[in-house]
Amino acid sequence: MTRHRTVAASRPLLRALVPTAIGLAGADLLLVMGHWQGLSLPTWFDERHFSVAVSVMLLAIVLVLARALDRSESLARPQQKVLDAIEAGLVLFDADGRIVFCNRHFLRLYVDLGPAALPGATYKQLLHAVVANGMVPDAAGQEQAWIARRLADFGRTDTGLMRRMPDGKWRRISELRLPDGGVLAHIVDVSELVAKEEAVEAASRDAEQARERLAAAIDALPAGFELYDAEDRLMMVNRMNLEMYPLLAELADQQPTFEQVVRTNAARGGPPFLRTPEELNAWIERRLNERRNPSEVAVHQIAKDRWVRLYERRMRDGGMVAIRLDVSELMQHEQELSLLNGRLAHLNQELSVQSQTDALTGLANRRAFDQRLAAEVSRAARHLMPLALLVVDIDHFKAYNDHYGHPTGDACLRQVATVLRECAGRPIDLVARLGGEEFAVLLPHQGSAHALQVAERCLRAIDVAAIPHAGSPVAPHLTVSIGVAQSIKPAPDGAALLAAADAALYLAKRQGRRRVVLGVTE
Repeated sequence: MTRHRTVAASRPLLRALVPTAIGLAGADLLLVMGHWQGLSLPTWFDERHFSVAVSVMLLAIVLVLARALDRSESLARPQQKVLDAIEAGLVLFDADGRIVFCNRHFLRLYVDLGPAALPGATYKQLLHAVVANGMVPDAAGQEQAWIARRLADFGRTDTGLMRRMPDGKWRRISELRLPDGGVLAHIVDVSELVAKEEAVEAASRDAEQARERLAAAIDALPAGFELYDAEDRLMMVNRMNLEMYPLLAELADQQPTFEQVVRTNAARGGPPFLRTPEELNAWIERRLNERRNPSEVAVHQIAKDRWVRLYERRMRDGGMVAIRLDVSELMQHEQELSLLNGRLAHLNQELSVQSQTDALTGLANRRAFDQRLAAEVSRAARHLMPLALLVVDIDHFKAYNDHYGHPTGDACLRQVATVLRECAGRPIDLVARLGGEEFAVLLPHQGSAHALQVAERCLRAIDVAAIPHAGSPVAPHLTVSIGVAQSIKPAPDGAALLAAADAALYLAKRQGRRRVVLGVTE
């Protein structure tokens, strides 16, 4: 590159010397030819002949240099085409800060600067012209300070200097100091890249604002909110959820698994009805199973007087969203209502004995059962609460009457009624005699899991009673078959629930009796 600059600089001088050297050499040759005849050898080397020799030598040197110049130009011409084809401004400064070379793209970028952007101009002149033409909006009001900084940084911006142009476009200017002290600078239009970066930054800001708004909205919900990822780790929890589960606050930032949350909560007080490690482990296992197969809605007791209604939904990525509503007031009202109903029933007991009570067993009769079933189904539908029903039938009771007689059969019915009443347990549960040897146990606010437990308890209690039944092919003592049904989406009447329990009872009889079978109705 240095050799090319030297030859290029001497190009005008060499072109002027060629005709001059040819003219001088020709004139001397004519003079020599005019005196050629009669000259002796010593005369040949006089001053005139020596001048001719010098002229010829000068001509030869000039021709050689001209040939070298042409060769250099022929070699440089393809390089110039290549540099002009580059879509970036290129400019080369020598060690004194003067422009030695610039390509066509550079000239287009700075076409308004005139001689200040052409070879021979200094870097300082270029800067003054750039500022004077308003090409540096950032320098407005501090032009001299800006020029001073750029002169001080000249050749040190190899990492890139971003400059916004008056037309809104962006250019990236890089300067590289060369070993000979010169500087190579290139200017690239990066407007499209900057626009894309600004669009990405704007989208990122919008996404962050949307995330913050969503987080604020979730935190303001009047219900507990939990978000779990596909590995069942807690990723987000809102303020209301922490109020429901204060022990969760110290775990929330650790991204615990759901099982860790449940075990920690249970170990530190948890549900009040868990009294032994076995009960705790069984409850945790049931809760994890519910987690794997979430239902439409579930009600959990989380403290002595605290209940929550839980909604869990699986997301497409495998994560889960859980919404918890505090229904403590509703449950307390339900309990109070149940107590009031119990008191009212007690006050009206004597009046309703004939119409509401089975005279033989002292249980509710079919009429009382139908009324209570309709009321509980309506209440369950209104509050989205579960409702379970057991239909109990004494196995081969006709054979019992035939063998022992009807008075003994009546005593047997009263004994079975007592066992069922004791197994139901809660004041709001209803045990009724539907007719003959068939009984019903209505379990408000209970799902199928609890209903199955009650049914199994009834089955075992009848076995423990060991009422002899010599006419039964099932066992030497009295046994029962039980059909269980849960109303998940209660209808306006209890016909569907009763039909499902009857169907389950029928299936229990077909399977050999003395067993519990679960049926479900929509």
